[in-house]
Amino acid sequence: MGNNWAIVIGINHYEHHPEYRLNYAVRDAELMGNFLCDFAGFSRDQVIFCLGDEHHRSDQTYPTRANLLKHLHRNLAPEKLGNVDRLWVFFSGHGINADGRDWLITSDCLAEDTQEFALPTDKIIKILRQHRKAEIVLVLDACRPKQGKSISIGEQTVAVAKKQRVTTISSCDYGQSSYELNFIQQGSFTYALVEGLQIYTLPNQLASYLRRRVPELNRTGGKPDRQTPIIQSEIDREVYQSLLPECVTEEDINAWRELAHQAKRDKNPALSRGLWKQVIERLPDDEEAKLALVELDSENKIPRRPFLKWLALFLALPGVVLLTRLIRSQSETVPSTNPVPSSTPQPDVEFTPVSVSRPEYTQPVGTGTAGGLPLWNVEFQTVTVDELGNVVKRDFSQSQIVKENLGDGIFLEMVKISGGTFEMGSSLEEKGHETDEVTSQGSLRTVRVSPYFIGKFPVTQAQYKAVMGQNPSLQEGDNLPVLNVDWYKAVAFCESLSRKTGRTYRLPSEAEWEYACRAKTTTPFCFGRTLSSGLANYDWTKAYQSEPKKNRLLGMVTEVGTFPPNAFGLYDVHGNVWEWCADSYQGNYDGLPKNGEALVSNQR
Repeated sequence: MGNNWAIVIGINHYEHHPEYRLNYAVRDAELMGNFLCDFAGFSRDQVIFCLGDEHHRSDQTYPTRANLLKHLHRNLAPEKLGNVDRLWVFFSGHGINADGRDWLITSDCLAEDTQEFALPTDKIIKILRQHRKAEIVLVLDACRPKQGKSISIGEQTVAVAKKQRVTTISSCDYGQSSYELNFIQQGSFTYALVEGLQIYTLPNQLASYLRRRVPELNRTGGKPDRQTPIIQSEIDREVYQSLLPECVTEEDINAWRELAHQAKRDKNPALSRGLWKQVIERLPDDEEAKLALVELDSENKIPRRPFLKWLALFLALPGVVLLTRLIRSQSETVPSTNPVPSSTPQPDVEFTPVSVSRPEYTQPVGTGTAGGLPLWNVEFQTVTVDELGNVVKRDFSQSQIVKENLGDGIFLEMVKISGGTFEMGSSLEEKGHETDEVTSQGSLRTVRVSPYFIGKFPVTQAQYKAVMGQNPSLQEGDNLPVLNVDWYKAVAFCESLSRKTGRTYRLPSEAEWEYACRAKTTTPFCFGRTLSSGLANYDWTKAYQSEPKKNRLLGMVTEVGTFPPNAFGLYDVHGNVWEWCADSYQGNYDGLPKNGEALVSNQR
C-alpha cells in the first residue's frame, strides 16, 4: 500500500445561507472517502473527512474556512507526511467565480464577503503542490452555471491545475448544473464516479463512462440529462497513467493493450512501450506484452547491425574479461551442443546442418586459470563457403574455455578471445549495408579490444532458469536459447549471475560482440560471403548471394550448437535469436570509443 492521502469535503449546511442547503453532499463525501479506504489503497487514518451538516458541527473537521486551511497547511504538510504517492481532494458543495478566481464556499461563508470566508482553489492547488512528486487529483462536484458576465467555477481552476500537473475531475461542463437524486440519495456524479472507478481508472476511459452514466442516472431520477462530467489532465496521462494504481481493473489493462497497438501504428514506439510495461506490471506473465516489448526493443533500443542481432553478458575478471551471451527474442536463427537435457519440440521443416566434427575437450591447460576457474583446451572444426553456399574449406581449430557451474549439472562455458584490432561495421558496397554501420563520412571504425572471454553458446533456458528461477520462453526446451528477455532483464540476469558465482558479469560492448562474431574475418558472415540453411537458422526463403533457397521457414528456434561454430569456437553468431549489448543506440559511429568500450547514455 502506498503513502496515499485524501481530504474529502461535503457541505450540506451553510450557516448563514439556508437557501444554499444541499441534501446529499455529505453522503457524497462519505461515499468517496469510504471507496478510497476500502478499494483504492488509502489507509482510513490517512483520509480526512470534513463533513458539513448539523451532526458534525462540533467536529474539528467541520468545513469552515479556518478548519480546512488548518488541515491543508498542517495535517497535509510535506514535513509531516513525507513522500506522498497520491493525494486526492474531493469537494461536494457550492462554488463560485469572483474577481477571476474560483472559490469553494465553506460552511461559514458570507456571500457579502466571499474572499474573506471562501477558499480559493488556486490556493488549495498551491498548498497541495508542495508535495512535488505526488500524483494529485482534485474532484469538484459543484454546479457551474453562467453568472452574468462572469465565468463559473472551474475555468480558472483547470488552468492553474494544468500548470501544476494536477488532474481535475469536474461534475459538469461550463453552464451546467450538478443534480442530486432522491432515489439513490446521492449526487448523480459522485455515485457514477465511485461506480466508474471500479471499472476504469484510466482518465479517458473513466471520462467516457461518466459522460454516458451520469445523464442516464439523471433521466432515471427525473432530472435534466444535460450534465457532462469533464476530466482534464496532462495529455500523456490521459492515455497512459492510472488515477488509482492500487485498483487497476481488467478493463484498464484491455485499454492499455488497444492504446499500445494504436501507438505503434501511429509510429510512437515510446508510448507503446510504456503502455505494454504497464500491462507487464499488472500481469508479469502476459505473453502478448512480453512479445510486444521484445519487438519494440529490437527496433528501437539496440543498433540493428548485421553483427549485433544478439544478446550478451559480460564477465569482468582481474586482468581478463569474460563474457557470455543472453537471448532476447525469437527472430532469426541458430544453436549448439550443451550438456543440458533437451525437451525441444521437433520442427516440421526439414533441414540438414553442415556436418563438422564435434568438439573434443582435453585436460585443463596446465595450471592456467581465469577468475579462479581452470582453463580447458577444446578442438573443433570450422567451414568456409563460397557464394553458392558450398563448403570450400574445412579447418580444425582450438580454443580455451572456462566452465561456470550453475548447479544441477548445468554449466556456462566461456571461450577465451585474444584481443586485437579490427574494422568495425560494413562497407558502403556491402549488400545489406545500413547507414548506422559507418561514420557520417561513410568510413568503417577502427577499434582495438582487449582480451576477454565470451559465451560459447547463447544462454539456454536451463541456464537462465538456474540463475533466475524462471523461464520466460514460449517455445520451451532446456537446450534452446532463452527467449523474451528484454535489456533490463538481461542486466538483471548479469547481476544475479554475479551474486551467484562471485564473479562480475555485465553486458558486452557492441565492439566486443562484433569482434567475437567476426572471428578475424572481413566477409559479411563469419563463414564467408553468404549463409545457407546448413549454417544457420534464419529466413531460408531469401538468398543473400546465389545460395539455394527453401520454400518455408523453420519457424522456431533450434538448440544451441546445432550449426557449425566460427573460427573462435562460438556457436549461433548468425541467426536463431537476437542478443543485447551494453551500448545505447547512435545513428552512426561518430565519436564512439576506439578502445572497445560501450557508449552508454542515460536514456534506455
